[in-house]
Amino acid sequence: PKTMSKLHGTQSDNDSHLLSNADTCLDRAYPPIDIIVALKGAFDVPFEDVDANFLLRKYGFNPDDVREETVPITTTNLPLYLSVVWSPMSYFALEGNLQMCKWLFNNGAAADITKANNIGATPMYIACEKGQLSVCKWLYEVGAAADITKANNYGSTPMYVACQKGHLSVCKWLFEVGAAADITKAANGGTTPMYIACQNGHLSVCKWLLEVGAAADITKA
Repeated sequence: PKTMSKLHGTQSDNDSHLLSNADTCLDRAYPPIDIIVALKGAFDVPFEDVDANFLLRKYGFNPDDVREETVPITTTNLPLYLSVVWSPMSYFALEGNLQMCKWLFNNGAAADITKANNIGATPMYIACEKGQLSVCKWLYEVGAAADITKANNYGSTPMYVACQKGHLSVCKWLFEVGAAADITKAANGGTTPMYIACQNGHLSVCKWLLEVGAAADITKA
């Protein structure tokens, strides 16, 4: 009830039916924890230990060791990462769950903001790949600034992968905070950000790359 009172203070008309349903559930003896935790994240209500522990267990992580790596239970967002071992910090960066990232940071996993996984992808890289700009900015502010140019084992930089996935807002942010040189940096296979953005049909990214200094790459094989 305390949580929902906070949520009601920030709700929009479109959210009222969802909150009403959640209130009904809370009146029961078995509140749906998934709904409660999701609503807290959506409305920026602070996470509590019980929420964080629930999410860690849900995805197969160890609540007693927030730095222990594993292969998460869910593979919904991991089609290319089925063999990757994840830290909780990396996984929740991928999910865009900023509150969970902050909770991990404050509860023993601060060092993991720069820890790469077994294919060389840092939490910064992963957040850029998934277009999680709020997580990217937070990582940058709390100590992972150097990772905006750190490539994975295949030579793909955060700029490269953001272009590949069409996340123009992330591309622009990376450019502004120190990764401008990476707009022309090729991955190990020789493909440039311009090439990979063209290959994936991200015209807005292609136009932006052309404007900010990668014009020569429109003909680069």
